Amino acid sequence: MDWADFFHGYVPAAAIFNAHAHFVDGLHDRLSDLNRNDPHLHIQMELSLIGLASHFEAFCKDHFASLINICPQLLERFGASRGDVTIHLSDLLKVADSLPYRMGSVIAEKYDFGSAKKINALFSDLLKISPFTKDEQRRYEMFLEDRNLLVHHGGTYTLAYSRNPIEDIESKYFGYSLIITRESYDEWKEFLIKIVTKVAKTSQISLKEYVNEKGLLLTPEAAEAVDLLTL
Repeated sequence: MDWADFFHGYVPAAAIFNAHAHFVDGLHDRLSDLNRNDPHLHIQMELSLIGLASHFEAFCKDHFASLINICPQLLERFGASRGDVTIHLSDLLKVADSLPYRMGSVIAEKYDFGSAKKINALFSDLLKISPFTKDEQRRYEMFLEDRNLLVHHGGTYTLAYSRNPIEDIESKYFGYSLIITRESYDEWKEFLIKIVTKVAKTSQISLKEYVNEKGLLLTPEAAEAVDLLTL
């Protein structure tokens, strides 16, 4: 085995997220040149935002998994906060040959990374870090509200959407739609890149501190994987 085996897709989660974000930037530039006068150009921004949300949640889950894959001893701390972690025997059998470096992958599938509050709680129990500040948590919930409006309602404003900008109270619901512009997409993208960068760095530091504190000796491959968490 080598360092890549600790990561989903054999690539550090932060690197996968950043690669996706930059690929979409290039795609936007090419499509904008081809469709400069297309009145429906914003649809590509809607799809891009949905994809951005998907890749960010995947980052959180995959990065969490890789930390345990690299250092399974973290489960001692995680278990102390969470209690017993249940793993089905059938799941263990599926990864029996790779279990020493896939334990985190199995466990991460059992948890919900669908909100800032849940993400904060999971990383806090594992490494005593919080990916989101209170202000960032509120902003991320706004981002998810936009994502959910697009996914579940095609972007059309509903009664539950909290930031409806239409002033006419009798016509704003179920008639107008959220428009994702290149500017608003870029703002969300930069916000999430900032969180990804912070989580990768703080978790790397905290993991190294934990290893030193416990006097653990990582394999050369695991130690290299730690260094690549911020790739």
